[in-house]
Amino acid sequence: MLEAVGEPVPTGPLPLAYAWADLRPNLGWKAQLAAGERLARHGALPANRLAGLYLRQRPSASGGVWERVAAVQTLQRDLVANDVDAVSQDLPAVWAAMKAAGLGPAFAEQYGAELARLPLTGDAARLAFEIGLLSPSFQTVAAFSSPDDPRGRFLSAVARGVPDQATALTPLGAAVRAGFLAEAPPPHLQRLIRDSGAGIAVLRAITLFSEGADGDPDGVSDAIAVLRALGLDRVARQAALELLIGAHQT
Repeated sequence: MLEAVGEPVPTGPLPLAYAWADLRPNLGWKAQLAAGERLARHGALPANRLAGLYLRQRPSASGGVWERVAAVQTLQRDLVANDVDAVSQDLPAVWAAMKAAGLGPAFAEQYGAELARLPLTGDAARLAFEIGLLSPSFQTVAAFSSPDDPRGRFLSAVARGVPDQATALTPLGAAVRAGFLAEAPPPHLQRLIRDSGAGIAVLRAITLFSEGADGDPDGVSDAIAVLRALGLDRVARQAALELLIGAHQT
């Protein structure tokens, strides 16, 4: 009834599915941005569609979502101009803004492969490499990169599925390495796979990854072992990279 009289109902407090209603062209740009970010944060909106929202027009204010809009637009101009120096200067700010908003994976999906191909140097090159590892092209990025630092070498090894070829520098990295080297999940998780099926096992792996992010490295090892036992090695590598790089938040 409110919609019928021109009073749109805010979808923020409603379940995620209702956010799609705010992407209608007759709603304001800010409402569309809020809905697009909310959906992208949950992996429910393609990254290129979120980028399209960011690039629609010039930001009309500052702070909050407008800071992210301005940062993405600046980086887009740098890339179109093929201005490597400008990308080096602007990339840290846009990455920090997107990570803080929980949108690191969406940003990496859209820009990661392109950034990894640029002839950047120093800190900018290392940052572009890590963002590239969060993109769907992570295996290609790892195959054609030669990181010169221990962290980069370990991330590359995880992306290529050979973490035993590099040294883990943190307890979380050691847990990731152990998960890939495990011959099978622990017995109780093997029983879960056998008795409850792959779907329930995947849900359990997701929970274990979340617990690992909160400080339970053993859960990460078990989650990776479960995914690999189910033939989901690529998914295990992607999840491990997101966890190691900290794509969702600063």
